[in-house]
Amino acid sequence: SNVPGRRRTLSQDGCSESSEGNLQDEEFKRSRLHFVKFETKHITNLTHYIKDCMGDDANVVAGRTIRVTGGGAYKYTELFEKVLGLTIIKEDEMGCLIKGSNFLLNNIPNDTSKTSAKPPTLPLTL
Repeated sequence: SNVPGRRRTLSQDGCSESSEGNLQDEEFKRSRLHFVKFETKHITNLTHYIKDCMGDDANVVAGRTIRVTGGGAYKYTELFEKVLGLTIIKEDEMGCLIKGSNFLLNNIPNDTSKTSAKPPTLPLTL
């Protein structure tokens, strides 16, 4: 989704002897990537919900191709092809994770990521 954002920057005037500079506000549109978790026992309902939400635009996606990863790529291919009319291409999950991470690191400026500082619960051996 796209949400409004505001960035405040400090610009230094090369001719000024003041070290304070000028604060400037810049408004921009920021995109967010949302991950939604749902139980796979409801995947049939999900596909029908997606089709219902698309209404008359459901024919727009028919025949389109999407790339998917993981076990569900194999388990639910027929369902997505039948209900939504999509063509499914199965991709390697780890390869996509690495390519996606590289894309985000190289293309999203000022990105913030959050991780847990908790130590792993299982003993790790190398």
